Amino acid sequence: MRHPLIAAALIGVAIPAMLAGGEPRAVCSGGLPEYAAALCQYHQGSLERAAERFRAIVEADEPRPETLKARYFLARTLMKLGRAGEASAELIKIHSLSPAFYREWGCDFLLGEARRADGLD
Repeated sequence: MRHPLIAAALIGVAIPAMLAGGEPRAVCSGGLPEYAAALCQYHQGSLERAAERFRAIVEADEPRPETLKARYFLARTLMKLGRAGEASAELIKIHSLSPAFYREWGCDFLLGEARRADGLD
């Protein structure tokens, strides 16, 4: 019984540490699927590289769930990079592609934030 608890505790410490930085950063480029690698870089703060990867997924326009999620995280990344106008355009595109996703993922709030950042609100 103690072994599963120890393993769970180690995983609970190791995974956040891997995402926080340090040596495990290589996880982001080490054979992960493109969306997972982009998301990893986003969480590590490698925003320019994350934006490039998210944009590549979006531009490939493959009919996969990750494509819409990549557009969402591209918008969030653009906001963090101070490119609110571009983020707004991505969020509006999400609404045109999937109003349900737009609602479920709180894109209306993000669009409001982007417009405020752009001085449009």
